[in-house]
Amino acid sequence: MLQGARDGERARRHARGHAVRPGSTLGIASIVTYLHGCQMVGYKRLTEVCQGLFGLTISQGVIANVLARVGKTIAEPAERIAEEVRASEAIASDETSARVKGKTWWQWTFGCATAAAFVIAATRGKCVPTAFLAGVKPKLWLSDRLPAQCKHAEEHQFCLAHLIRDAQYAIDHGDTIFAPGFKALLKDACAVGRRWPNLADATIAAHRRRLERELERCSRASRPMPRAASFATRGLSTAATSSSCSSSAATLSRPTTRASER
Repeated sequence: MLQGARDGERARRHARGHAVRPGSTLGIASIVTYLHGCQMVGYKRLTEVCQGLFGLTISQGVIANVLARVGKTIAEPAERIAEEVRASEAIASDETSARVKGKTWWQWTFGCATAAAFVIAATRGKCVPTAFLAGVKPKLWLSDRLPAQCKHAEEHQFCLAHLIRDAQYAIDHGDTIFAPGFKALLKDACAVGRRWPNLADATIAAHRRRLERELERCSRASRPMPRAASFATRGLSTAATSSSCSSSAATLSRPTTRASER
């Protein structure tokens, strides 16, 4: 235990000597911003981290001021990223809850093949993507089936990863007729999507016809068609997009929202 305490003290001295040196590119502001923004470390724990690692006594108010200054500094680069996303012909989007001052807000992600922009908003409503787009209408929008995500582009690709999750939910609750075949179909579409850049136009068209036939077979197995199947039909028709789509649209029309996380 004594040796561990000595090692810990040496580590703290090393950190103090390197991370807080005047003129260092990795200063306290950078560390605090990273820990708070990327690792979700709260203000109170940040004061403890600064004291424990760097021997720096800092209040929560000072941390708030540091983050506010950093926010002003990165506002211009953040807007350039947003402009890059808006300029893309294909945009992927998703949203998840986030706590802001003890209340539930929403963190929205808008991504393209080369960039991802994040927006924190108090609402999960359609006004958020509408405001982000600022009048722009892309060719393709990739998202889950949340109504607020719909009708922002010329074409809408439903996220097949979300549909697979929905199919698994149905399987877990006893569906042995429609959901198993539907899930297999979606996973097949995802496999095609991963090979997309290396496929010829004729091969893509053949996969599209094959997937549409399989979807029809799944639908006939369960009449009337479940609501999920009607959504899937729309999603798959865009997933197997024609060769007339641009290369960027084809890249993001792969059946996943993971591009949003880049």
